[in-house]
Amino acid sequence: MNINDLNLETYGENIEHFLLLLRSEVEDISQQFETGPDSLENLDRYLLTVNSFYYRSFHETFWPVYKKDIKEEINQLLGLKIQEELLKKHIAAVIKRNANLFNQVKRISARLQDLKQQIMEQKLSFNDEIERQVLELIYGFKEIRYKFGELDDFMDCLNEISSGLASFQGQARSQMLIMGARSLCYVNSEDPSYYQMLKQQDQIFHLIQKCASDDTIMPERISKIRSLLLSSTIDWPGEDFRNFYEAQIRATSLHYAELMMLNLQVQDYQRLKEIILEFSEFFAIWLEFLDMIIPYTSRPAFQLIPELYQLNLNNPGYLKELYYDVSSTRKNIDQVGNDMDNTQDIDFVYFSSQMQKILEFSAPLYKTIAQESRVTEITPLTARLQQISCAVSIMDSRIKILAEEQLHMSNIITHCEDLLTRLDSEIELLSNIKNDLERHLAPRNLARVWKDLDIRITHIPLTRGQPLADEYLYLLDKYHINTRITEEPDNTILHEEGDIFIIRVEDESSEEIPYIIVGKKG
Repeated sequence: MNINDLNLETYGENIEHFLLLLRSEVEDISQQFETGPDSLENLDRYLLTVNSFYYRSFHETFWPVYKKDIKEEINQLLGLKIQEELLKKHIAAVIKRNANLFNQVKRISARLQDLKQQIMEQKLSFNDEIERQVLELIYGFKEIRYKFGELDDFMDCLNEISSGLASFQGQARSQMLIMGARSLCYVNSEDPSYYQMLKQQDQIFHLIQKCASDDTIMPERISKIRSLLLSSTIDWPGEDFRNFYEAQIRATSLHYAELMMLNLQVQDYQRLKEIILEFSEFFAIWLEFLDMIIPYTSRPAFQLIPELYQLNLNNPGYLKELYYDVSSTRKNIDQVGNDMDNTQDIDFVYFSSQMQKILEFSAPLYKTIAQESRVTEITPLTARLQQISCAVSIMDSRIKILAEEQLHMSNIITHCEDLLTRLDSEIELLSNIKNDLERHLAPRNLARVWKDLDIRITHIPLTRGQPLADEYLYLLDKYHINTRITEEPDNTILHEEGDIFIIRVEDESSEEIPYIIVGKKG
């Protein structure tokens, strides 16, 4: 406090008022005494009275008032001084509180940014999962499409062979077909000896036909037939087929040849004609069997000819109905597959629903077909139908699970997008608050508000990975800031939850120090 702090004008007014009061009182006292050359005694008494009055007036009137005013003024000034000190502390505390609030906003904003990054990574992960589900859908569909294609091709082969067998009717044909086809299973139709055999059999048949058409039957022709029958199996392909031919065809044919020779010798021409006709019909069936069977020898279902023939006899419409079901299913699957092949970006919802429509109908159908197929006694067909039934059932379940997962993932992604939108809004709001606080903490703006106070703010931004400036290293020891061993340069900021603020208001000073971890080389 100094003289400039006192209210001098008030004190001057008090003195002037006191002097005016004295003057008035002195004049009243003067009128009570005569003043002249002969009244010295009165003069002495006058002076005594005036002096006494001055003394009493000063001590009783002026000094108590003056002392009271000074005391009140000093007390007032002391109160203002205390208030000024409190104001400085309050301003420093407000600035520090704002700095702390700035750090809290920065910390929360950083955490929200980290949360946003985590959500974005999770969203990308969920998008990858949806892409995986699409691939599961595509390759699951390709698998079932391939299986149906394979089954349809197999059924097409069966149906083709079955259609060829439809005209091969009769007991004799049935027996030859059932026994002969099985013996041909492992014969290579591309073997030259196979066609040599066909040529020999055709030659024998022509000789038999000549016997039937000529009136004169020469014993030499019958002998030639017998000779060809006995020599024809020397270089034939396939042991099973050779054994079948020798036991079933050659033995029967030699028997007919012996009967022909016997009836020719006894000259029973009527019986001879009948035997030649029977022999011709028998061998014609044999050649018909060979001609029919040749195109199928290279087909995968060739070995199933006996079972197919038996199936056609017992259940004529079964194979065609089954072939129709398989072909229809394959057609529907191929239609969806073609759409999928021609689509660049697969719509999971659309294609999964299309597949579910097919599978929901096919799953119970092929389960029933697989159960019924056991009565056909065609083991490969039964096995394939059971496999396709199992594959359809599994694929149906997989599609339903994938659809549920995809819906779940889509909902999560939508939720993530909503969270990201909200986070962006909150981060933007916090950024605005942070900028406002930064403006409030700027020294220039504080100086405008508190013009008569010396306020200085030092804002030290902290960035992870950057070293703390040398002039502020004293804060590390002052506030016992945490350190951690690292390969980074000394005093590198490893973790921060705000910035450092050094606050000075007149002679008051303080620091706002956030939670910090700095690195020290080990």
